[in-house]
Formats: sequence, structure tokens, C-alpha cells
Amino acid sequence: MWRLIFSLLLAFAAWGQTTHPILAVGSPAPDFSLPGVDGRVHRLADYAASPVLVVVFTCTSCAQILSFAAYNSAKVQQTRR
Repeated sequence: MWRLIFSLLLAFAAWGQTTHPILAVGSPAPDFSLPGVDGRVHRLADYAASPVLVVVFTCTSCAQILSFAAYNSAKVQQTRR
């Protein structure tokens, strides 16, 4: 019985989800506004002059991810010099 209830709840949750279009390769990125771990809000327009923009979504409470983020941050700082 609990499986039936769980399945129905899952079906109702999926039914209410909106679909998002998939962009074709080479399409312009949609505008966004995302909070950063640095406390700033980052917008696509802030990076208009950059040839490449990489947006990474990670878990900020995982020790392995935090060490990986620190490593990446150091690499970014090295390339800016």
C-alpha cells in the first residue's frame, strides 16, 4: 500500500514540474542572476566581455568539494596574472 501512495505522490510531483527548453549548441545563453558563494549576485551581463564563462553548481558543505573549489580558485587566480 505504501508503494502505491509513494508512486502516486511521485507522479503528482512530476506532473506539476515545468519543462525547460534545451538550447541548441551555439545558442546565446539566457540571461540569469545567481547568488555566488562570495556573497555577490552574478549576472550574465557582468561577464559580457569574457570569451568563456563556466557556471559550476556544487555542494558547499562537502569537504572534498570545498578543497576542489579552493584548487580551482587558485588556478583561476594564476591565469589572471
